Amino acid sequence: MEGRATLKLIQGNIWLAKPPVMIVITTNSQVKASGELVMGAGIALEAARKAPRLPAECGKAVHEHGRVYGFLPIRHPRTPGVAGIGIFQTKEDWKDNANLVLIANSAKMLSEYARYNADIPIRLNYPGIGFGRLTKEQVGPILEEAFGAVENVSVYYV
Repeated sequence: MEGRATLKLIQGNIWLAKPPVMIVITTNSQVKASGELVMGAGIALEAARKAPRLPAECGKAVHEHGRVYGFLPIRHPRTPGVAGIGIFQTKEDWKDNANLVLIANSAKMLSEYARYNADIPIRLNYPGIGFGRLTKEQVGPILEEAFGAVENVSVYYV
C-alpha cells in the first residue's frame, strides 16, 4: 500500500512554492493563429501574466501532441531555482464546460508522472471548477482515484 489513502486538498495560493516544484495549471487545447495557447481566464491567465512566453511554449506543445493531450510538462521542475510548469487539459475549446473524461485522462497521466518523479512536489489547481463550470462533487472522485495514494500531489483551491 502506497502512502496516504485520501486526496491532499489545500486551500491556499498555488504560486507560493520554492523550487523544486511542479505547478500544474488547467488549460484547454485551443491554439491561436499566432501559435499561442488560449490562456485568457482563471489560473491559465495568472500563469500567462507571470510568464509571458508561456502561452507560446504551451501552444507549441499542444500543437505537437494534438488537441487531446492530457497532461504535459512544459518547464522541467529540476531546473535550479525555477519552478516547473505543466498543463492539465480540462476541455478542448476555452468556451466549453470542463469535460470529466478529459479530466480523468489528464489525472491518470499526471499520476503516472508524479509516481515517476516522486521526489518533486506537484501542485495542481482544482480542475474543472470555476471557468470549467463543474462542481467539486463531480470532479472529486476522479481526483481521489488518481491521486489518493500519490504522496507528492496536492490539489489547491481558493
